[in-house]
Amino acid sequence: MDKYKNQYNYQKTEKGLSVQKKYLQSDKGKEKQRKYQQSEKGKKFYTIRNWKKRGILSDDYDKVYDEYIKTGHCKLCNHEFINSTERCLDHCHETGEIRKIICRACNTRDYRPVFDSKDHKKKSRQYQETWGGRTDCLNNSLLKIETNLFD
Repeated sequence: MDKYKNQYNYQKTEKGLSVQKKYLQSDKGKEKQRKYQQSEKGKKFYTIRNWKKRGILSDDYDKVYDEYIKTGHCKLCNHEFINSTERCLDHCHETGEIRKIICRACNTRDYRPVFDSKDHKKKSRQYQETWGGRTDCLNNSLLKIETNLFD
């Protein structure tokens, strides 16, 4: 490993990748990876990575993530989030730009009994019509992260 100036260059070689793969398959490597995934830093890393895979675009993912974690209720129907699986980062599927942080019910138009109120249905329909649903979001002016997106 003397010929490599730093560990990063070594890890990119065929031998380095082989050693890393063996380590990650070992019990020690699996345990270390599991601990990282459960840490705050790991959760943030994997959440942002998933957003990028889904085509969500932002100039500052750290700012979006911090706001995403701090948001305690749906910006559309005001439903309080009990856990992180209820929270959705609503975005345009064509441009990748972020709109709002809303609940899963508003995001999917899933009118579950817990949200069975005329007010919720009306707000959700208005929101979807405003943004053109999932197919026609280019005709609407999309909010940018810099324009106080999370109000």
